[in-house]
Amino acid sequence: MFTQVTTLARCFIISFLTLIPSLSLAEINLDEDTLTSLASSKAWYNLLHYRQGIFTNTFRSQADDPRFFYSPTGDRDAKDELKAFIKAINDTNISVASDSVSPACRFPARYQWLRKALAPTQALPNTSCPELEDWLQQLNAEHITLVFAASYLNSPSSMFGHTFLRVDPAGMGADNLLLARTISYAANAEAHDNELMFAYRGIFGGYPGITTVEPYYQKLKLYSDIENRDLWEYRLDLSSEEVRTLLLHTWEIKDIRFDYYFFDENCAYRLFTLIDVARPGIELTDALPTLRAIPSDTVRVVVDKGIVSNIQYRPSTSSIIKYQLNELSPSQKDAVESYLEMDFDLPAPMSDEDQANSLETAYELQQFRTIDEKLPREISAPVSFALLKKRGEIKLQTTPRSPPTPGIRDDEGHDTLRFGLFGGQFGDNHYVAVEWRPAYHDLDDPLPGYRKGAHLQFFNTQARWYTHNNELQLEQFKFVEIISLTPRDRFFSPLSWKAGGGARRSWISGEQRHLSPYVDGFAGLTYQVGPALATAALTASAEPSKLLPSGGMLEGGALIQTSYQSKSVRLLVSAEQRFDSLNDNEDRRFVEAKLSFSINEHHALQLRMTDMHSKYDSEMDIGLGWYGYF
Repeated sequence: MFTQVTTLARCFIISFLTLIPSLSLAEINLDEDTLTSLASSKAWYNLLHYRQGIFTNTFRSQADDPRFFYSPTGDRDAKDELKAFIKAINDTNISVASDSVSPACRFPARYQWLRKALAPTQALPNTSCPELEDWLQQLNAEHITLVFAASYLNSPSSMFGHTFLRVDPAGMGADNLLLARTISYAANAEAHDNELMFAYRGIFGGYPGITTVEPYYQKLKLYSDIENRDLWEYRLDLSSEEVRTLLLHTWEIKDIRFDYYFFDENCAYRLFTLIDVARPGIELTDALPTLRAIPSDTVRVVVDKGIVSNIQYRPSTSSIIKYQLNELSPSQKDAVESYLEMDFDLPAPMSDEDQANSLETAYELQQFRTIDEKLPREISAPVSFALLKKRGEIKLQTTPRSPPTPGIRDDEGHDTLRFGLFGGQFGDNHYVAVEWRPAYHDLDDPLPGYRKGAHLQFFNTQARWYTHNNELQLEQFKFVEIISLTPRDRFFSPLSWKAGGGARRSWISGEQRHLSPYVDGFAGLTYQVGPALATAALTASAEPSKLLPSGGMLEGGALIQTSYQSKSVRLLVSAEQRFDSLNDNEDRRFVEAKLSFSINEHHALQLRMTDMHSKYDSEMDIGLGWYGYF
């Protein structure tokens, strides 16, 4: 009898459990007014990544992936998407992109928002989402940290710098964060795309952007060890509930395509949308300038909003080595050079501490060269082993030597939008010039907060109005211009280079100049001379135009240049000789000098002069004006 009762009870329980999926979610019924109110709320728009068009009053989602929506019109009709989402909740058998998942588990941030919005009139239960909960348990998040990686001109996707979020686990100290996870959004660019191709495709949305979750140590290896970029870590003051909401929305958008746009819908912007969902009302994305979300500028927004509780500086491997070499005496530097050649016989006695520091720096430098120069193991390993063996013979514990935190962070440098107003004279003609540069930094700008010798600008445009004939002319349009001047020394041997293109007035003789498309660049060497940088380079440029002799100019030449940058004063002097291969004897020489002086952090004055010579003529272009940073 007992066995029969037990069997009947077990059958009843199993039958009841099979009904749970259909009973687990109560039917959601909303009147039209409530549905309209919820669908037009800022929170729902943020969850769908809706943004208003620049030239229209309509809103549309920035998600470019149909898997992100239940409704076929979900990317442009928020109300239809809410209806479809509610229908999916009411129908537990709904599937998304052939993946049969409960809507509350596929879009948990949407579900939790709806659950709170309907309470207490309609009580939606918590749902069990094993995969999601397992993912959250692995992250074990306590804090969220915004990490800014300094600009890196040799990486097309990171020329402005890069930001990502780090998920800091509970109970894990600052020294044990290697296993923490990161949330990052980046363009899925082709490996062979160069800087100019990336700039072109990135500006016009030619790359898909994907949000990924990766271990922090992989980011450190890439940015600090391989690309030699300093990191700034900004811990965000988010509550535990806000941290969870941010992760729930990350679950929703990871692996979802959002087309990548270099200036606005980039790595920094997409992370802001996560924070906007986590903390309703903060609206970080609304605080950004139109069509401009440069990573260092976005960090300024986060700091200004007062949601940063702590800031940490993490120097790159290159910064650490250069600091250590700077701290060594001349004899210690000689020792480092000898050690790298596995010559351990010092010409003069050295204390154990000095020898230990020299050996440690030599080992770090050898490891750096192994990665940077991709040295094979059979070449690198014997040197590293010999250095470690020699260091082990010195029974002395040294203290770690790392550079101090810079006095000015990357987000504290000058604003990246620059506007200029100049008066000048070309030949005998006077003009008034207006300049506009939306991004980012060049050798005429204040240095603090930027890399010395780095120059990156997009869309630098100058228009001139000549007073003698009331003529307005486009003087130049620099689509992109990238210059990297990294000084060489006995331990580092980088190449300095330039790449650029756009349109400019081409001068050969007289005051008549034609607007021509161009590409130009150089490759050369830069050395530190006191506080200045001295560069010598071979140049090349091409200007195809029917208005120029022989249908254009194809020039090669040589350049010497000296540049000095500080917070208050900048000086650049250069001389370039060009030889045209398409036109015999069409040689040109340009001598340029520019002196800039900062009035304060937002305003500067500049005096500039260009002396031009050809076999036909010579002219002088001189101007004085103002730059404003916004």
